[in-house]
Amino acid sequence: MSSELFRVEFTVHARRRMAERGISVEEVYNALNQPVQVVYDRLRDAYISVSPGGCGVVYKQFGRRIIVLTVLGRREYEVLRAVYGRSRYKLVV
Repeated sequence: MSSELFRVEFTVHARRRMAERGISVEEVYNALNQPVQVVYDRLRDAYISVSPGGCGVVYKQFGRRIIVLTVLGRREYEVLRAVYGRSRYKLVV
C-alpha cells in the first residue's frame, strides 16, 4: 500500500504516542509503505503494519483514507503479540 495513493490522518492520540516514543512520521510512512509484517486485530477491527525499524502502526482504512489510531514501539508490539497471539491477531503479510 503506498501512502501516496491514500490520505493519511493521525489521531491526537497517535501524535502523542509518536512524540512519547520518538517515532517519526517518516517511520510511520515506512510501516505503511514497506511493512515487514501486517496483522489484523480482531478486537479493534484494525490493522497493524510493522516497519523495518520495528514500530507498529495501528490504523483503520476507509476507502482511500487511512486513520492512524496509535503507534507502538517494538517492545509494546511484541508484548501484545505474546499475550494475545492468534486469539486476537491474524497474520496478513
